[in-house]
Amino acid sequence: MVNEIKLRRSVRKYSDKVISESDMLEIIEAACMAPSAMNQQPWRFKIASDPETKKKVAHSFLTTKFTDKASHIVLYLMDTKCIVPGMAPMDVASAVTISLLEAQNKGIGSCWCGVWPNEKRMEKCKEIFDIKEKRYVPMALVAFGYPKDEEKDEKKTFIADKITSLEGE
Repeated sequence: MVNEIKLRRSVRKYSDKVISESDMLEIIEAACMAPSAMNQQPWRFKIASDPETKKKVAHSFLTTKFTDKASHIVLYLMDTKCIVPGMAPMDVASAVTISLLEAQNKGIGSCWCGVWPNEKRMEKCKEIFDIKEKRYVPMALVAFGYPKDEEKDEKKTFIADKITSLEGE
């Protein structure tokens, strides 16, 4: 998995190749294996592959204008009726991260587009994906698709200066 972490990039240019339903379900299955507080698993998912929904998302935010070219878009939701609501945002973020890594493992590109805590984005996502129940909070949009461009080299982002020792304090 270290290789997937080093090779993962935010992909915004996609080929026309469609992701199979089984691959998308495996990506979501991986997301569901994320750790969560008291195993509350507060995540829910809305998957869209239809051109109309992808177009609506692409035209809604400056940061999502490429999503109409993706094979699939997944809206990650947080169910607020869970055991430890204060931990739920981190639980969902963990699920998103694991799905990005599983996509990379399959050769599928992805791009995480933030939604939460921006109220305008959250409301627009509820509208586009027809989320009526107040208990579900849009947290993130992720575009998935096969990359159009060639693969990139490993990321070199380790910065030793960001590590602090607490010894002797």
